[in-house]
Amino acid sequence: MRFSFCKYFNRDGKILFLSLALLFLFFNKSQAQTVYGITKPVDIPFEIHNNFIVIPVLFNRTLPLNFIYDTGAEHTVLMKREVAEIMKIPFERRLQIIGSDMRRELFVYLVREVHLKIGAINIPNQSLLVLEEDYFRFDEMAGLNVQGIIGADVFRGYRVEIDYRNRRLTISPSSNKTPGKRFREIPVEIYKNKPYFETDVLLSDTTNAEVKLLIDTGSNLPLILYTDTHPDLDVPENVVTGAVASGLGGSLEGVTGRVDKLPLHETGFKLNEVTTSFQELIIDLDTTRLNGRNGIIGNPALRRFDVVIDYPRSQFFVRPNKYYKEEFEYDKSGLILIAGGASLNQIYVSKVVPGSPAAEAGIFRGDRIVKINGIGTAFTSLTAILKKLKKKEGKKIKLVLRRRNVKMKRTFRLRELI
Repeated sequence: MRFSFCKYFNRDGKILFLSLALLFLFFNKSQAQTVYGITKPVDIPFEIHNNFIVIPVLFNRTLPLNFIYDTGAEHTVLMKREVAEIMKIPFERRLQIIGSDMRRELFVYLVREVHLKIGAINIPNQSLLVLEEDYFRFDEMAGLNVQGIIGADVFRGYRVEIDYRNRRLTISPSSNKTPGKRFREIPVEIYKNKPYFETDVLLSDTTNAEVKLLIDTGSNLPLILYTDTHPDLDVPENVVTGAVASGLGGSLEGVTGRVDKLPLHETGFKLNEVTTSFQELIIDLDTTRLNGRNGIIGNPALRRFDVVIDYPRSQFFVRPNKYYKEEFEYDKSGLILIAGGASLNQIYVSKVVPGSPAAEAGIFRGDRIVKINGIGTAFTSLTAILKKLKKKEGKKIKLVLRRRNVKMKRTFRLRELI
């Protein structure tokens, strides 16, 4: 039996969007266990790395792991097969899936009765998927050891509040009460555990389009729009061209630019000059798995709000927080970086955007960054380095590189690319 696996990611560490829609046949209500016994709010602390929400999870009562919290994933996934093998968890069956290029054949395993503890919450008898190989390599992108994805199936029976300011998830029983002052409700659809809402996107002064967006905390892109799903989703003039995302077995080409405004339905809240990836869907893709959506809204946009999703009541609330008016920053170097090494403190160039400051400075794919502005990369993080490369235009960046065991220096100034 073959299934399509619509979960794409970008290995260059810049962008990623996740929308797992797989194996619904094997995850009926009796198999995909949700959390039971929560009668009052429970707080779960999280960290943010490269715009991913990372939650500590105690796996099978023994092993502490890091999982990404992903409202855009229908099911929970273990990316590291060796974890299941070390814990001697039996694989119930091996299943064939199709890569994001819709050609390459890949494999996952189905496992059951796994115990997860997230904060003070115990999740018994959880069914999940185990990747035969670590196709996603989140550790490279986040600069942190990440072993899995907490999908929407885990908390689908509850109200989930995401507090980006204090980095806290709050899980509580579903309620007909408004979450608090200044919260405004947006009509939402819950389909296969995943939340969607509709709004207008203002692409320019003269063009707007009604779109349906997946609310996806597993994305470190602000916004993705599928240009071939709507006649008015035109690509802006000022864009960076290249691979928008690559995934299970293939690259997904596209461009990155900005849209003028992203209103959040009729709340009166809107985001300006939103960094956006424009992508064409794969030819002959089974679009029923996309539930008619035109794109996704990810963490860099969502983090500007306090967010509440009440799954049983199909409700979605937002309230602006201190990040609401922050500008959407985009890389000004042209460097696409990933983390490597046993401690993930070695920073490598995965790609260089043609015509960018980094390309003009003679930096190549495969170069290892040893220092940035005098600070050794072993003493910083991938997230901190990426933040430096989004500083003000004109800022000087001094790099010490290692290329084939030869040390060299390169200097350039940041420049707006979109």
